[in-house]
Amino acid sequence: MIRKRENSDTEINYIPCIHRRQESKKEIQYEPKPISEKNSAIGKFYSSLSGFGICDEGLRDCFALRLARLILSILKEGKNNVVTNGSLEPVFYAECVDRADIEGLSIQVRDQELLLIYIKQTVLLLRNAGIISVRAGRAVAGKNHEGDSSLLLDLFDSFWNRCPWGSLFPSNPKAAMELKKYRSILRDIVIAAESRTEIEKISNDFFELTGFTVKNDLFMISFLDFYVFTWLKHFGLVRYFGSGHDSPVSIEVTRSGRSFLRHFPEG
Repeated sequence: MIRKRENSDTEINYIPCIHRRQESKKEIQYEPKPISEKNSAIGKFYSSLSGFGICDEGLRDCFALRLARLILSILKEGKNNVVTNGSLEPVFYAECVDRADIEGLSIQVRDQELLLIYIKQTVLLLRNAGIISVRAGRAVAGKNHEGDSSLLLDLFDSFWNRCPWGSLFPSNPKAAMELKKYRSILRDIVIAAESRTEIEKISNDFFELTGFTVKNDLFMISFLDFYVFTWLKHFGLVRYFGSGHDSPVSIEVTRSGRSFLRHFPEG
């Protein structure tokens, strides 16, 4: 039984940047278009948002979207956005942590080290989505999204399809990259759960179907919990239950989350 998690992975050992080797030669050239501008399967999904509950409050006010909006608002102010050797400086992240506390985001995390990790991960997602780029040595926010729906989709597409999980989940890059290969199977298992289900059971079903690792591998169950399931929660797609020391950790897919996950295409 998996009890309340004690996350020791509180330090990100990577710089949130794309194609780092190219950055040492010249300014970043990688500026992919947001998915809402592309003629793709995801673009078609974007055009059909109203049918999948994307406007539900649980998704509009999800932690990931609120954190992304906060980061972009700070960048638009043009302060503390200097990029040195491909990395935003610590003063920028300190500003993000302080502002997150003021806006009530820290209540959802209650741990500044974890909050800093989530901020850095969100910066990486925004970079891979083409929403943040670097010009003249400064990080800048790209086009203004017309609404939360387009920003949420760009951000989730970055998480699910574009961003290398080895960089996003740095404590075990090899396992993270392998996990991403099987993400559709993990998604199907999560969607198939009709009600609240223990993370241990979901993880073991995934391990048995994919051979990702042996059953009851506590380290890998915690890995899925801390990274993938936590980010699904950040996007408002699942809820967590049983956070007490004597309770197993369980998740439940939200109504809008089930529809969103079922229809969101893989790129």
